[in-house]
Amino acid sequence: MGPKVFVMGAKVAAELIVEVLRTSLPPELHFLISDRGTQFTANTFRQFALRQKFVHVSIAWHRPQSNGIAERFVRTLK
Repeated sequence: MGPKVFVMGAKVAAELIVEVLRTSLPPELHFLISDRGTQFTANTFRQFALRQKFVHVSIAWHRPQSNGIAERFVRTLK
């Protein structure tokens, strides 16, 4: 099973996401694509992206193709 944060459901805090990503993301990461969940729009996550020097790209509203990309990313991390 993947990191604990992925089995906690939708109510995951930005702090937990940052904690997991801090140890999981490759150093050469330039972009991270995600949905528009509150954990990814929180100031904590924005500050993390700035410190790690990657660009956070939120998927467009009502674009199932973009959501598929984000879901595959999560599946890869698991």
